[in-house]
Amino acid sequence: MKRILFLVVMASFIFIPEMDAQRNKKEKEAFVWEGLPKLTGKKDLDDYLMTCDSVWTRMKTYKDSVTFFKIDTALVDCGGGTPCYQVTIRDDKGNVKNFSSSLIQCLDWTSTGLYIVGDALNVNLMVPTATIDIASDFSLLSYRKYLKAGPAIASIGTGEIKYITKNAQKQAKDIKNLKARQSDKSNDQSIILPISEEEKGNIDLSKMVAMEDYGSESTGEAIEVPAEFQGLLDKEI
Repeated sequence: MKRILFLVVMASFIFIPEMDAQRNKKEKEAFVWEGLPKLTGKKDLDDYLMTCDSVWTRMKTYKDSVTFFKIDTALVDCGGGTPCYQVTIRDDKGNVKNFSSSLIQCLDWTSTGLYIVGDALNVNLMVPTATIDIASDFSLLSYRKYLKAGPAIASIGTGEIKYITKNAQKQAKDIKNLKARQSDKSNDQSIILPISEEEKGNIDLSKMVAMEDYGSESTGEAIEVPAEFQGLLDKEI
C-alpha cells in the first residue's frame, strides 16, 4: 500500500512541471469574453454572468471611443516682433478642437473609466458565490470555464482601462494648466502663451512664424466644470 502511495505521489510530482507549463501558456493568452451564455436559473451565477457581459461590453466600448488629442505648440510673432507660443489642440484626424469641450470630454472619459475599473474589480468579488452555484449542481460543471472571466476582467480594468483613464485625466490637467497661463490674445481654439525675457534668450527667434488666425481674440473665462466632474483633476488614480 505504501509503495502504491509513493508511486502516486511521485507521479504527481512528475506531472506538476508539465501542468505548470500548460497553465503559464494559457495565462499568457489574451482573454476574450465570447458573449453571454444561456442563463442557469441560479441567481448568483446568473448575476455573475450578466455582470461579466455588461462590464466587458462597457470596457470594449470605452477603449474604442477614447482617442487622445495632440497638443501642438508653435513659436509665433504676437505682433511687433514679440515672440510667444501659440498652442492648439487637435483630434486624431488633425482637426482643431475647442479647449473647453476637449477638457469636458477628457473629464468624461476619466469619470467613465473610474466607474469601469471599480465595476471590473467587483466582478472578481462575485466569483466565489458563482463557484458555489456551479458546485451545487453537477449539470452546471460546463460553466466552470466562465469563472476565469472575473480575474481576467479585473486585470484588464486595473491595467489597460486604468492606463487610459490616467492619460485622460493627464490631458485634462494639461488643458487646465494651459488655460490658466493664457494671455489676452487667446480664444477657445488657440491659446497664446507669453514668453519671459529669460526664456527669450534660450530660443531661436529665426524659427518664429506668423500667428495662425483662429477667430476673434478673447481672454476666455475659466472653463466651467460640471458638478459631476468636480474633483476629478485632483483625484488619485
